[in-house]
Amino acid sequence: MVHGPLAIGGTYPLKKWDVVTRIGDNMVDNVGMVRLNKNLRVNFQYFIQKIAKRGRVPLTVVRGGKTLSVDVPVAVNVHY
Repeated sequence: MVHGPLAIGGTYPLKKWDVVTRIGDNMVDNVGMVRLNKNLRVNFQYFIQKIAKRGRVPLTVVRGGKTLSVDVPVAVNVHY
């Protein structure tokens, strides 16, 4: 799945044209879905709250033909 970065700058871990292939240990398919079991797939974002630690979520991306592990900051929206 290709997703544009939500922030631009040298320190943001995702870059333009990165291909997200895993969230944590879960494989992400070409439309951003992760298989939960034989008959159920969910959007990869389902796993963010489950695996985020210290405000970051681990992703595996392909960038320029190389596989990289990156920790992406998690945005928190609080509604009262």
